[in-house]
Amino acid sequence: MKLTKKIAAAAASAVMAVNSIPMASFNAAAADHNYMEALAMSLYFFDSNACGKGITDGPLTWRGDCHTYDGEASVGSLDGSAKSIVDPDGDGKVDVSGGWHDAGDHIKFNLTIGFALSSLGISDYLNPGIYEKANCRDHFEYEMRWGADYLMKTTFLDDSGKVAAVAHTIADGGTDHSFWTAPEVQTYDRPIFWLTASDNNSSVSCEMAAGLGAAAYVFKDSDPEYSAKCAKYAKALLEFGTKHVGNNTGGIGGFYSTDAQYQDEEAIAQAWLWIVGEGDKPTRVPKNKDYGGSQYDGWVYS
Repeated sequence: MKLTKKIAAAAASAVMAVNSIPMASFNAAAADHNYMEALAMSLYFFDSNACGKGITDGPLTWRGDCHTYDGEASVGSLDGSAKSIVDPDGDGKVDVSGGWHDAGDHIKFNLTIGFALSSLGISDYLNPGIYEKANCRDHFEYEMRWGADYLMKTTFLDDSGKVAAVAHTIADGGTDHSFWTAPEVQTYDRPIFWLTASDNNSSVSCEMAAGLGAAAYVFKDSDPEYSAKCAKYAKALLEFGTKHVGNNTGGIGGFYSTDAQYQDEEAIAQAWLWIVGEGDKPTRVPKNKDYGGSQYDGWVYS
């Protein structure tokens, strides 16, 4: 994934009073080198970018429920067998509420949501017990669940458990960027951009798989049933991305470029599934830190 602007995979909402750290108590002088507090505070970044219901009366008093009408979004141009799975009652509407806004704007990209989940999971995997030490494990798991719930909600499986369609981007960036207002008061049209077997984006699908694989790892002990569900969707998305290779940039063009090779997202998804015992050891290993072209991977996860 080659990014054309800073990654800010934004997130969650809700009632996390148990581990809330008052914002007013934080100051640079008092917290010098207090990395545990910094880690705990960083999770509020996700709350600040939450979308949907369950935000009002959460830990950030200046945020509230927003874009709740994403719960009745128009199916739009999707047709064929995928449409019958996405919209079984034929009313032309689908629930894509929830998730995280992107980066101060209010589009929802599954590409960055997947990356955020995978990154949070890596922080837990490489630093066992760190969130417990920082007294924010509940908050951490809340954010992981918020993001994972949304990725699964926007992934539509057929009766055989294979991916039929993915609502990978919600809202048109050009429209969203034409005005600057709080999400709580916005009512503009927010179309869905779809991925299907005939028009896929492998980087997006595999990044989603990586994020859900990370969630499967995070919840493997605390909620095995939920972990298994995340792994199920991760495997389906990984197969979808690698079997139906494509680079549909509808909705993300101009914001994030996915024209580079998708094998990095594939490898991370494979790694997570291997870690949770749901897949084989990753096979996509670059030779000499090079995928065979000019895509040097030394600055990313490698």
